[in-house]
Amino acid sequence: MNASLSTLPESEKLIELLNFATGYQKAKVLFAFTELDIADVSENKKNLRRIYDKLTNGGACLLSGLIMDNSRFAPQTAVLFCLEDICRNAPDVERSEKTYTEWLHETGFENISCETYLAPTKLLRGFKV
Repeated sequence: MNASLSTLPESEKLIELLNFATGYQKAKVLFAFTELDIADVSENKKNLRRIYDKLTNGGACLLSGLIMDNSRFAPQTAVLFCLEDICRNAPDVERSEKTYTEWLHETGFENISCETYLAPTKLLRGFKV
């Protein structure tokens, strides 16, 4: 990535992220995946495996949403959504960057990284190398 996302204006962050993701030298397939907060853990891991198996080498898996930091107390918006879900007995759960990173790593993805864009939304990406 040419510049740190933290130094870019909000309006330019998404463009830089898209340029980074699609400009990856070996990437042949990109997959945006945003439903991990709805399914249970075992189903999520199965879905990540399906994605991994369908990607060619250099392909990227992108996870975008309200991903909590590793303390699970921030960003505040993600935590509030999680509390609302608990109060409403909703099936979805906002998870932490650490959790998603572990799932990607267990699946076989490499070069895993996470950036905040259009705060508080985060983009976590991993590549099949």
